[in-house]
Amino acid sequence: MTSNETPVRDVSSRRTLRHSAFWFIIVGLINNGTTYALFIVLTLIGVQPFLAVTITYVAGMFISFFGNRRLTFQHDGRTVQTVVRFLLVNAFAYGVNIGILAIFVSRLDFPPIPVQFGAVIVVAAITFFSMRLWVFRVPASTHTVERSL
Repeated sequence: MTSNETPVRDVSSRRTLRHSAFWFIIVGLINNGTTYALFIVLTLIGVQPFLAVTITYVAGMFISFFGNRRLTFQHDGRTVQTVVRFLLVNAFAYGVNIGILAIFVSRLDFPPIPVQFGAVIVVAAITFFSMRLWVFRVPASTHTVERSL
C-alpha cells in the first residue's frame, strides 16, 4: 500500500460481516444438524464419544469447506493454501472439541450428547473468526482505495 492509499473498512465491511455471519449460521446449521444427528446415532448404538466426534468431524469438514468457501466468504483464492489453512483451523477446533469432551464426559461424568451440543457452540465461534480472518481472508491489497489529496 502506498502513502496515497488507505484501507477500506467502511460500510461495506459491516455489510460483509453481516453477510458472512448469516451464511456461516446457515451452513453451520446444516453442517452441525447433520453431524450432531450422526453423533447421536453413533453414541446411541454404542460408538465411543471420542470416535463418534472424530467420524462426524471428517464428514462435517466437507460440508463446511464447500459451503463456507462459496456461500459464506465467496472465496476464490488459492485452493491449496486455503485447504491447508482450513485443515489447521479444523485440527485446532477438533482439539478444543476433544478437550471439552475429555473434561466434561471423561472427568466430570456428564452425558456426552448435551456436552457435544455445548462444544458445537464454542467451536463454531472459534471457526467463524478463524475462517473469516485467516482461512478465507481477502488479501489487504484488494481492499485499498486511492486517497484524494
